Amino acid sequence: MNKIIVVVLIALSLSACNIDSKFFPKQAVAEDEKIWTFIEYHVPDKDGVLDDHYYFGLVSKDLYRKIKTHEIEKGLLFMEKVKFWNTEDVIETYADEIYSDEIAFRIEHIIKFELVKKEPVDGFKYAEEELIEEQSERSNEI
Repeated sequence: MNKIIVVVLIALSLSACNIDSKFFPKQAVAEDEKIWTFIEYHVPDKDGVLDDHYYFGLVSKDLYRKIKTHEIEKGLLFMEKVKFWNTEDVIETYADEIYSDEIAFRIEHIIKFELVKKEPVDGFKYAEEELIEEQSERSNEI
């Protein structure tokens, strides 16, 4: 009988902790319209050295707005249909035989977060200014 009471108390205490909202804010996993974005991340490695990453992907429109207005400053950002800008400035799909086309990064590691006019094409070499829209062009839409 004591074991049952202990198990019930542990289950109740764990459910009261609200672990999900601490690490994964509801805004970060909201299901709404997705928009194409370009994101530059500076991620520290285990030695504290910053590693640069450049990704294109679909992100929640609502989450994009909340990050740009600093309503959300911490948590995880989930991207879908991810493509990356390789060292030769050529766009490649992130997905391969090992990885899916989804990725998550910490919001606090974002250096640049911009809207993209259209889905980047794999294998194409883009100049950054061809893809990135000026913030003022779409600020009224978001």
